[in-house]
Amino acid sequence: MLSSTQLARSLDTNPSLVRKLMVPLVHDALVVSIKGRSGGVRLGRPVDQITLGEI
Repeated sequence: MLSSTQLARSLDTNPSLVRKLMVPLVHDALVVSIKGRSGGVRLGRPVDQITLGEI
């Protein structure tokens, strides 16, 4: 699990932008989001089962 802050740091951007961009990915089950202090996001399925077309 990575937090939006961790992802934002690695992308050199704002955590709120990362959260906004995650919404459609969560909706399409490409990532799983866990809310709360120890939450974050992770891939929704193995990387080899995700196509560029889905993203």
